[in-house]
Amino acid sequence: MKKTNSFKNNPFVSISPGLLFIIRIFLGILFLIKLLDIFLSPHSSFDFTSLIILINFLLSALPLILKPSYGLFHPLIFGFLLSSMREIPETINKLTGLMMGDVDAFGFFLPYNLALIGWSSQELSELQLQISFYEFLALVSYYAGFFLFKVKGYHRDLFTVKSKLYEIKALAIITFSFILFIWFIHKRGGLIAHLLSWAGGRTQSITAQGDAIFVPFIQLGLVACLLWFALDKLALIKPWFWVSVGLSMSISFLTNGSRSGIIIPVGTALCIWMLREQKMIAGKILIYFFLGLIALGLLGNFRSSISSDKTINWNALTDINEAIESTFGSQDDSESSKGELVKRAGTKSSTYPLFAFVPETVDYLYGYSYLAIPTTFIPRSIWPDKPRAIGGIAGKEFFNSPAGIPPGNVGEAYWNFGVLGIVIIFILFGIFHRYLVKTYTFHAGKPGVIFLYLLTLTSFSPGSGPIIGWMLKFFPSLILLWLFGMLKFKRKQSQILMYTENKFLTTTIIRDKNS
Repeated sequence: MKKTNSFKNNPFVSISPGLLFIIRIFLGILFLIKLLDIFLSPHSSFDFTSLIILINFLLSALPLILKPSYGLFHPLIFGFLLSSMREIPETINKLTGLMMGDVDAFGFFLPYNLALIGWSSQELSELQLQISFYEFLALVSYYAGFFLFKVKGYHRDLFTVKSKLYEIKALAIITFSFILFIWFIHKRGGLIAHLLSWAGGRTQSITAQGDAIFVPFIQLGLVACLLWFALDKLALIKPWFWVSVGLSMSISFLTNGSRSGIIIPVGTALCIWMLREQKMIAGKILIYFFLGLIALGLLGNFRSSISSDKTINWNALTDINEAIESTFGSQDDSESSKGELVKRAGTKSSTYPLFAFVPETVDYLYGYSYLAIPTTFIPRSIWPDKPRAIGGIAGKEFFNSPAGIPPGNVGEAYWNFGVLGIVIIFILFGIFHRYLVKTYTFHAGKPGVIFLYLLTLTSFSPGSGPIIGWMLKFFPSLILLWLFGMLKFKRKQSQILMYTENKFLTTTIIRDKNS
């Protein structure tokens, strides 16, 4: 074995001292707000629910506090920072109120839940206390799986660093996706008829007619754009690249109305750049975060106009003010004025009725929702009653709605197998993340590996819905990597990248041709 090269970069992107200082200031503000939640709550002299929420926050922050050398994109750090950034709007709201002497926003207070009409705010607070305890149990189980179980990553060297003719291949795949989209829309009676079908539930409308098989292939155009970007450092200055991105994003949203199908790829591109260049672009991340929230509102308003009015309001795609209001909410206290971030967090969350009714009123699922994972690629037209993912089950059970309303990964684990289910599912998730770390450390630096790692880091979590979504992206992505020449199944020579505490050692191993 001969050493050929060495370098000191962290495969997960080192956190610079300056950035670490900014992160600590940000987390310090979050800690202060959560601490004030306990003592300034206008609804209780000492808010025990806010106390356990604070404990969960500190437990989640431990890897970043004790071991920032793990790197920005390490699973133990990336997930925590991502969830912390989601709290920025609420934190700004509370800080603004504090400066004006208004503490009404502090403490945990959920006035009602649409599936629990008649429950008092005190009963809902006690329910949140129970949910927070189960989240604490899930987090401890996750850490146990990650740190206590020793696993080896996937070390077979199948990935290449370069690809030939990748632009032509990317454009060919994008063209294929567009042609397939045109056929998909024709099959569904035209664009207007297809969009109006969303009123009865987007997923249900597509699966009922057996058209769901088209969706992942139409979305291959976006995957091709990301692979193009990963391979080409000059992609951003090429007009055809931007045309391809705009076309792929448009047809992806118009296919199934998924906002995450547009927002996540943009975030993934930012992360690809940082992992490839080993640099941090904090300013652009903040810009992306706020633009992502606006996009959430714009696309959400467009979908809502179809669901509520059964008309297509194209102007909703350009009304920025309405988008901000629908995302963050307006000043009055009516239900219609509440922003989507609030509704998802409480008033229209299926997590609360799940823990309120299971198992006393609603029985355990005993693994039923997880059966949706191995049956993903079986068309519902062939098996109409095949198991559904947890969002659809919860929406129908608690809200009598055809739309999916997922209760979260902790809620799904509990609904299937109770407290023991939470422990087992999250131990397995911790083991999987350790396997992911070992695998990426071995192959770090290769564009295909960077893409698959980010895809898994951002899409895979221990719930039926997220895992199905990951599968629908991961397996087609493997095919594209092979078509791009970035994945080869026979390698006579391999470079092994070994990560130590302070540096990489790149070694070349010559294998026997017939071994």
